[in-house]
Amino acid sequence: MKHIIIKMIAVMLILVGCTSKPVTKVTLDPPVTLEFYAIAGCSECEIFKSKAIPYLQKTFGKSLKIAIYDMDDESVTAQYDSVINALKDFDEEYYGHSPFMVVKNYFAVLGYNGGDEKYLANDIIASVEGKSLSSELAPIRFEYKQTSKEE
Repeated sequence: MKHIIIKMIAVMLILVGCTSKPVTKVTLDPPVTLEFYAIAGCSECEIFKSKAIPYLQKTFGKSLKIAIYDMDDESVTAQYDSVINALKDFDEEYYGHSPFMVVKNYFAVLGYNGGDEKYLANDIIASVEGKSLSSELAPIRFEYKQTSKEE
């Protein structure tokens, strides 16, 4: 009897674990660019590539352009530096750390945990709509500096 109960629980966990909610598709207007800066051998970067990028592509389709950059490539340094210089309150202690995701002209996120792609997607939508960003990614998020209207 004990074995039957354990088997039933295992089957239920498999069935529940294998179901997922369909991804809600969103078209960003205007379209947005996500720059993903990664370092070879970075496990968080690999997980972001395998989990978050497909999720974001399914969610936003062609309205989100994703550009992947290898931070080990010296030709990327100038572009990376220009992003860092455009962010407010970026702590130089984190310079060169990855994964580093930049939602061009809106915000950047340093680091990734499984499931963060949903928060990232919500923050992308909020940014485009001019709404407040969520609190979930706040500790690892950097916003762009505000430019004056005279610039």
